[in-house]
Amino acid sequence: MSTRESSAPTTPLTVAEARARVRRAVTAHQRAWAVGLEFSPITVGLRPPTEAAALADLPEVSAWIADWNHIAGGGRRSAPSPPDVPEVEFTVRRWAGLGTQQLPTRLRLGSAGAVVEFVGGRAQFRRLQSRAAGVLDWLSTVRATADPSTEDRQLVRALLGDLVTLEESDFMRLLGVLEWLTAHPESGMYIRQLPIAGVDTKWLGRHRRVVTGLVTAVTGADDLGLAAMESRVRLRLLHPELRIVGLDDLEIPWSQAAALSLPGLGAEDRRVLVVENLESFIALPTDGSMGWVIAIYGGGYAASLVADLPWLSSCRVYYWGDIDSHGFGILNRFRAHVGHAESVLMDCGTLDTFRHLVVHEPRPLDVEPEHLQTLTEDERDVYRSLRACSAGSDDAEGVDSSGPGGVNRMGGLRLEQERIAWPFVLERLTWALK
Repeated sequence: MSTRESSAPTTPLTVAEARARVRRAVTAHQRAWAVGLEFSPITVGLRPPTEAAALADLPEVSAWIADWNHIAGGGRRSAPSPPDVPEVEFTVRRWAGLGTQQLPTRLRLGSAGAVVEFVGGRAQFRRLQSRAAGVLDWLSTVRATADPSTEDRQLVRALLGDLVTLEESDFMRLLGVLEWLTAHPESGMYIRQLPIAGVDTKWLGRHRRVVTGLVTAVTGADDLGLAAMESRVRLRLLHPELRIVGLDDLEIPWSQAAALSLPGLGAEDRRVLVVENLESFIALPTDGSMGWVIAIYGGGYAASLVADLPWLSSCRVYYWGDIDSHGFGILNRFRAHVGHAESVLMDCGTLDTFRHLVVHEPRPLDVEPEHLQTLTEDERDVYRSLRACSAGSDDAEGVDSSGPGGVNRMGGLRLEQERIAWPFVLERLTWALK
């Protein structure tokens, strides 16, 4: 930062004004300075007054000179200032009415230390420097280099905002985690197995950005080499003959679900029902009244995970979701994996029967019907019907749409699974699955 002095009359720059100007540079650049990047000396012109200005307000000018004398350490320096001390340059002016005057004319800050000293940010900057130095020393050690590279300095700079917020105990724990993970880049352990005191899943979750950024910079791997929790699939076996050691409700890792071996699995008359809503899924009867059926909890858009189960390709597959825009969006995605899946209880008849129980969908899916390419034309008709109903329609139950503060007037309608009468559900499912 520098300023060019002007011959036009100006108001002298006060210490407070200079600090405000320099503080902007500190805010923008102190993290780069803390890692040893990008510092250039800062010079600020102080706009000393003319003799006429001094005569017009002598007390004010005298106070201004005194303030800058204080910054200079009591007056002009006869020797160069130490590098971390603000330096004030003085110029001799010989005025006819006031005689010879020594005026502060320029502030020079020759180091990052001098800059933060001037604005009063030394403690914060030293903390930044300390955290940066700790991580840069670790990087130099693990890379066996004398000095950190520019790339490493830039990496630490990007992470310094997170690093500086760590308590000292967490910072020391971080260094231990970094050392262990880079020494064991393919451990295959779960987080809770790491032999580092105080490190658990929650700790790594809070600090994963820093840990991942530094470890992958050293190892070159895309991850930390840790074991990840495998996605799980929940199934209900709706026929007594399907039970496993007497159990009809199972939640198992996806890989085990993919390798599942059940009596008759793969036969053409076997049925799979994927249900979006957990309450509806749990309420399904397991007495065999619906026939040989495996029900799977879809969990909204997570149904794509279910869709990858390999044995679905040899079963009759049904999907039951909410009658709303997202329900059809999920069905569209699910059917992209399981092309032969059929929807159930997502038709115009069901919507019409329970239209008195529809509500507004506040944030509907913003996709045109023709872009949901795996839907049938009947399903698109239902989707269009939902989108066509404005928020002011009498079709929606108990919604105030009279003006500002009401619901989004561009929203559509939705009929949630749990609003459909359970006897109706059982009748339709039994008919469809038989």
